[in-house]
Amino acid sequence: MKPAALALGVFLLAAPATGAPVEQEVGLAAAVARVGEGRFAAALEAARGDPSPLDRAQAELYVLHQGGALEAALEVGLAGLAGFPEDPWLLDRSAYLALSLGDGGLADELYGRLEALVPDRREALAPLRAEARQLEDRREAEARALGRAQTVVLVAALAALALMAFGLRPSPSGPLPPG
Repeated sequence: MKPAALALGVFLLAAPATGAPVEQEVGLAAAVARVGEGRFAAALEAARGDPSPLDRAQAELYVLHQGGALEAALEVGLAGLAGFPEDPWLLDRSAYLALSLGDGGLADELYGRLEALVPDRREALAPLRAEARQLEDRREAEARALGRAQTVVLVAALAALALMAFGLRPSPSGPLPPG
């Protein structure tokens, strides 16, 4: 099971069961109101009931984000951007979520798209893009360090195998005395 699906399942199961009748209001306004009341399952239902695909994506992302299901919120945002690639709100929220989840590369790409779409926000986005790039640089440096460490371990293991294969095992009683 994907972590986002698991988080969403826990999120929905943790919602209080009120036994109240099903509400008919749908859309962002209804979802925001229900989030404000702490009724996340009802808010998600209202968000998912919006007939407009863009409004539905925005409302669902909002509810999931407010409910703490960040991975699921990001998935919804990216799916929404597939259909509406120039929506500034989806770009901004998805980039923020990517940055919060440690995906600097994705955050930088999304903030870059937002910057191209809304050039007036370039100055405000600069620190976020810098943070995203630093995060991505750190991730790449960690990956390189891990690769080097794996190489060292592999060489040491191969050297130990070679020593054993040629019968050059260390003496169990320690080094031989000189002379």
